[in-house]
Amino acid sequence: MLRKVRIVGGFGFINAEIKHLKIISSVTPVRIQAIGAGNDSEILQTDFRAPMATEFEQRVKRVEFYAKDDQVIEIWAGLLPLEYMQLTAVGGIGLRAGRSLLSGGSELVVSGNMRSKVRLKPEKDILIGGFGVGADGFPVLAGQEIDLESVSDIYAFSPLAIIQPGNKGITEHGITGLAPENNTGIFADSQGYWYKAGQGLRHFNGVDELVTTTGSRAALTKWRDKVLLIEKGVGSNETRLYELTNRQKVHLKTFANGNLNSGNVIPDIINDLLLVDDGNMELINLENLTMISKTTKAAQSVGAGALKFISESEIMAVNNGTGENRIFNIENFTEWQLVFSATFASYVALSSGDLYCIKQSGTDAQRPHRSTDGGRTWTRISEVSVINLKSYGNVLIYAAGRNLYAVNKSSEFVLVATLNSTNHPWNFIGIDKVGLFDNQLYVNSGTEKISTAVELDLSGTVETFGVHFLEFVI
Repeated sequence: MLRKVRIVGGFGFINAEIKHLKIISSVTPVRIQAIGAGNDSEILQTDFRAPMATEFEQRVKRVEFYAKDDQVIEIWAGLLPLEYMQLTAVGGIGLRAGRSLLSGGSELVVSGNMRSKVRLKPEKDILIGGFGVGADGFPVLAGQEIDLESVSDIYAFSPLAIIQPGNKGITEHGITGLAPENNTGIFADSQGYWYKAGQGLRHFNGVDELVTTTGSRAALTKWRDKVLLIEKGVGSNETRLYELTNRQKVHLKTFANGNLNSGNVIPDIINDLLLVDDGNMELINLENLTMISKTTKAAQSVGAGALKFISESEIMAVNNGTGENRIFNIENFTEWQLVFSATFASYVALSSGDLYCIKQSGTDAQRPHRSTDGGRTWTRISEVSVINLKSYGNVLIYAAGRNLYAVNKSSEFVLVATLNSTNHPWNFIGIDKVGLFDNQLYVNSGTEKISTAVELDLSGTVETFGVHFLEFVI
């Protein structure tokens, strides 16, 4: 499959069982190191330049990429060599369509290719140009289509997320006795925010409103600008997917999963993939509403507390007191692989690709850690004792004592609020119950209130968005 690999600090990697590798585009030469699938031995180490390709003597399970400069390279990695599917054949020209994701800064939109032209259509305003393009790039407005007669790499710039405290401070909202249910979270739409309390689905925008009831095995999540509801066991062996809009529950699709299991529904999303774990592990493509796969290799099978995406091709089973953390490869449907043993109190993956966790025990207890290699190694990033953390788009929110911090993609820590009153039991706030609406961050403040609203001043690329492209391939 076609992949983009981000090389940061001179290093990047993929974990996938492959036989063929092709470097489609890279800014500078890349050195690769391939690890064999059968015996963990190194089977190839060599320098590559685009558009070089190789067929390995045996299948490999991991390829590491080393480069002098940080960059995003595009590769083909698979069991078969790269072949373009000619969707249209007119005068020897084919079409290749796709959608690149941008999360802030200068990022590759579409790689260089033998083409006559490429058409771009961004979902938000961007500036385009070559490698390292910035504020001096050529502007393309959201929804605008632009044709480029270029065979080179095309990069786009969107500003990094900037978080600052707002002027209104902290405001209490909510009704006594109601609080968002664990594991469901608070998710904002254009009119307020949704949350689940017990079996009631509620919407809040100054006034709390019970919209409808749900089954006990239901959860909320957010995809792009849509708030989604996933319900299990509503019918006979079914997963039902809804969009929540205009204070209504709109049915999108019903999936027959063939098996019902007890336990909570804990969803996770990366790009356009929805992961549902309730005893089965189900992958759903949200763009075309199709179930990609269903497997019994759920978190419960390894004694883990939850499943989390760490990339488009890998899922991590995060421990629930077992001390073990395992990785599952989606593409190969391999068995769970033990990657490290450490008890985490909280875990999150940012869309920028870095992973964050809080150690629950040991000398690093309650300290935030970051991983840039898919959870294999971790580095402590702060001496502050952290209670919990949660990602919102490209922003990481975490609580430390009575302070609320935000971290953006460039890893800048910003203190956004301090709660000093005893009426705000900050040490007991679950930051997994968080939403953002109208530049206000809503956080559940214990059992006495639904939420505390902390005004933020947000700008830049807070949420990842897409740029659609259509290549006219020669």
